[in-house]
Amino acid sequence: MVTNKYLFDNRIQSLTVLLDEIIQSIRNYYHPHIQEDIISCCKHALIELLTNGIKHSACENSTIEIIFSLTDIVIRKSDSGAPFLPGEIESWPLAPERTGDRILICQDDFNSVYATVKSPVSLFFDVEERPIDVIDPSSAMLDHYGFLILSKVSATFTFDYNLESKLNVFTAQIELKN
Repeated sequence: MVTNKYLFDNRIQSLTVLLDEIIQSIRNYYHPHIQEDIISCCKHALIELLTNGIKHSACENSTIEIIFSLTDIVIRKSDSGAPFLPGEIESWPLAPERTGDRILICQDDFNSVYATVKSPVSLFFDVEERPIDVIDPSSAMLDHYGFLILSKVSATFTFDYNLESKLNVFTAQIELKN
């Protein structure tokens, strides 16, 4: 495994430059064997994670790690900003008995995004597509639409909160095709 690290200043003006740099590093690492659909998944995941840094981290910088392997690409964003507190979560760590709980993060006419508690400091996200019977024109799109995108382009999408360092860590794993 090889890991590349990048420092993102959480400014919108820096997003496209860093995005292009990371996508080029992925192309270079796997050249000529990387499929465009994998590049597209990486690009969507990166846009959402970098946008998360801009909109929600409330800190100066985020760290982006790209971990290359033979089977997948792991994209990890970490920051020391305000703790991520979705849905009914009010603080970290969660009570151990919450392990396995499935929490509705957001929902619209088409999708429901859930977080399952993996441990007192870790969540796993998944999406449930809803039947399209009747569309309610007054319903809003997802508040956390980025989580929907990340859950759909990733084999796994997780969040971990490091109690010691106070780091928020979002991880998207994108599987390579044989």
